[in-house]
Amino acid sequence: MERDPKATPTQMPVRRLVWVAMLLAVAMYGVVGFLAFREPVGSSPVPGWVWFAAGVVLGAGAFWVPRVLDDKAVARPAGQALRMDEILGWALAESLAILGLVQVILGGPRSTLVGFLVASAVILILQKPRD
Repeated sequence: MERDPKATPTQMPVRRLVWVAMLLAVAMYGVVGFLAFREPVGSSPVPGWVWFAAGVVLGAGAFWVPRVLDDKAVARPAGQALRMDEILGWALAESLAILGLVQVILGGPRSTLVGFLVASAVILILQKPRD
């Protein structure tokens, strides 16, 4: 995403704070997934291709939605620190980690959780707010 020309210096820390909180949430999903579910309780009732397809859709959406909802398309009040397009992109990226956690809760392998966590973190890092 490009730098917001209307962002004031006081708005950038708010955007960074939200971004860091979402990145740390991804790490917490990993901790919960590894500590709470040490051994698979069985096979997941959902086929693996469904998890993969959902991950691809969420990952693509994390890049596509912010581009569709650029600042010109979304009216925002003066002085608003957060951009809706950024927040939606970050939320979709974080939802990949949640998807991996749900998969582990349902009995899937923890190795799949790692894949979802890494994909989520990489997308969030690529979408870091720019100064």
